[in-house]
Amino acid sequence: MIAEVKNILGLLPKPSTERKILVACSGGADSMVLVHVLLSLNENIAIAHCNFNLRGEDSNADEELVRNFALKNKLSFHVESFDTTGFAKHNKISTQVAARELRYEFFKRLKKEFSYDYIAMAHHADDMAETVLINLGRGSGIAGLKGMPVFKNDIIRPLINVSRREIENYATKNSVKYRDDITNFDNKYTRNRIRNEVLPILKEVFPNFLQNVSNSAQLLSSQEVIYDERISDFSKYIKEDNDQISVDLQGFASSKQAAVVLFEYLKEYQFTYSQCENIFEDFSKNGKIYYTQTHKSTIWNEKLLIEVLSSENQQDVFCIDNLFNLPDLPLKLEISLLSKDEISDFRTAQNEIYIDY
Repeated sequence: MIAEVKNILGLLPKPSTERKILVACSGGADSMVLVHVLLSLNENIAIAHCNFNLRGEDSNADEELVRNFALKNKLSFHVESFDTTGFAKHNKISTQVAARELRYEFFKRLKKEFSYDYIAMAHHADDMAETVLINLGRGSGIAGLKGMPVFKNDIIRPLINVSRREIENYATKNSVKYRDDITNFDNKYTRNRIRNEVLPILKEVFPNFLQNVSNSAQLLSSQEVIYDERISDFSKYIKEDNDQISVDLQGFASSKQAAVVLFEYLKEYQFTYSQCENIFEDFSKNGKIYYTQTHKSTIWNEKLLIEVLSSENQQDVFCIDNLFNLPDLPLKLEISLLSKDEISDFRTAQNEIYIDY
């Protein structure tokens, strides 16, 4: 493990004698082992801990463990206590997303204030595989399937090529104290279910699964560079004029994969790939409108005119362009396509409606 970490650190532009690394440490096995390994390599490190106050006394016990380790090893220690639940409710996001946003904002603030060169995260090979599987299940493109990068701006992941089993073995062998987060075993969360149920089966079926995912992610990262270079050729067909974006569909149609290319440009406006396919099918239909949760687009003279939805309409308009591939909606919706012969009368239950197809 030390060799793998040393190899990754050796790729950093600053030598070990000049760099300062802020280590994100939760108190779990992954981050405690990362701190231990970096110390054994004589890296100049400090520790940052987030107390999200989500698990009562367990959260405080995590903080105490990390604090005591920092004091014992004479390391700079930064800690922040968050009202994660309140932040999530205020911003109408999930607790997990809230914790992520709070965590990264805290780390970046510390980096700037104390002039740290890098922020080290304890993501490992199992985390990489879980991320790839989640993104695959959600229908991600290349960007999602390449997983988590080893380096991204000032973020580094020294354990990305190390498995969870190797980390646990290292902790046992070197008497590294850590605490288990009991929520990691709650399979109501998607990542936990993949971690606890799906990944073990894949490792059994494919003994080299983690290494294969890592190799594929590296290959996809390289291929994405070529892909992005080709996609960038189409930027000339997009014009911004005040609050409206104009897309020359005729220009995009020159590609054999027009919908794919268009999707790469429109996904930031919440358009789906299915919508991009339909846009080219409706190429000549002047006045045809497509909605996303944030934008409205209109086809006019072989151009797609995109504008931001007004705030009062953003939560009310949802585009259903395929009966059997529904967008994310704020309610449960089931659609069935019926013939007239299947309908005895048009009286419906309270939560039903008939619409002329």
